[in-house]
Amino acid sequence: MTERTCTARHRWRTLWGATLLFTLGSGPAWADDLDIDRAEWRADSGELRVEGNGRDDRTVTVTNASNASQVIGSDRVDDDEWEVRVTGPNPVPCVVRATQSDGRTLTRVVSNAPANCDLTAGGNDNDDGGGDFRITRARWDSGDRRIEVEGDGTRDRTVTVRNAFQLAQVLGTDQVEDDGDWRVRRSSPSPIPCRIRARQSDGQIAEMNVANAPSTCAPKANNPPPVVTPSISINNVTVTEGATANFAVTLSAASTQTVTVVASTANGSAVAPGDFTARSNVTLTFPAGSTSQTFAVTTINDTVAEQAETFNVNLTNAVNATIADNQGVGTISINDQPVAQNPTLSIANLSQNEGNSGTSTMTFTVRLSAAAPAGGVSFNFATANGTATDGTSGTADYVATSGSRTIAAGAT
Repeated sequence: MTERTCTARHRWRTLWGATLLFTLGSGPAWADDLDIDRAEWRADSGELRVEGNGRDDRTVTVTNASNASQVIGSDRVDDDEWEVRVTGPNPVPCVVRATQSDGRTLTRVVSNAPANCDLTAGGNDNDDGGGDFRITRARWDSGDRRIEVEGDGTRDRTVTVRNAFQLAQVLGTDQVEDDGDWRVRRSSPSPIPCRIRARQSDGQIAEMNVANAPSTCAPKANNPPPVVTPSISINNVTVTEGATANFAVTLSAASTQTVTVVASTANGSAVAPGDFTARSNVTLTFPAGSTSQTFAVTTINDTVAEQAETFNVNLTNAVNATIADNQGVGTISINDQPVAQNPTLSIANLSQNEGNSGTSTMTFTVRLSAAAPAGGVSFNFATANGTATDGTSGTADYVATSGSRTIAAGAT
């Protein structure tokens, strides 16, 4: 029997003014049993990615190290590897904890985590040689009216100190000296913070209450950012008949909540089912952090010569969002032979002196705008009274007539 030993790694952290022992590796584990190779926040895609190594067929569950109830995800170890990805975690954790189903656990700082990432208890990278990062003192000096923050860090790294409950308030920065010390002082900050957060440029984060802070310090607690209520829009699409019209339904901004909206087709000059396949009351779901969904409509390819036609897609019943553009127009372009346009008829005006005796004939010319199609063009004609009358109610100025004529195919 081979005896193996392992030393658990620990980091000291300060939580609400008290000292907290934060365990990075625990249990009778050796190095290759569980490891976190990477914990990274990708702001462009809104994705948190955590991956590492473990023991085959064990399950690794990743949680927010500051809030164990926030489960990021889990994966089964395969070929010694595991990976967890999640889009739009709310909140984004500053530190994640990976727990293998045999009880082994590690934590890691999330690289590129946003400034407002969630941190209740500080944590440190589980890589060997990562270097301790901590706050050793945070106090308000009422005599000099300044806040003083000091700590230990990794040489040549930059430390930024902020109001922990109002992260837009930067109190100052400092570069870690050769002996590992850093210090930030800020005179007359407004507001005076109740709690501060320090972040080293490698991503490590720690927090501490401000000692001797006045009763007017602010904020008293972390105020979560306001929930963004995005608006929903849909585009217009043009396709050739027989193709699928893919409508892009988009959010104006990513939401921390799940957004839904109902989409339905509606007839226009294109009519279902002959021109397209109708879809009714289809719920489109946007998971937190996503901004686009597709609504697909199948068009019908026929052999009928016709003009381009349109149908609509209507959006209704949005949840956790408003609707900015509620209708998309789908245009179905033809791929049949173009529709022949019938020529139009016109008749010329005519003026003639009536003379003093007898009768004379006025001949009107009727023309086509284009050559007559096969079979010719037939039309009817008839005279009608104007200021000149046909004698039915007095003196006759002309003799009434009517009839029909045909313009032969090819003639105008």
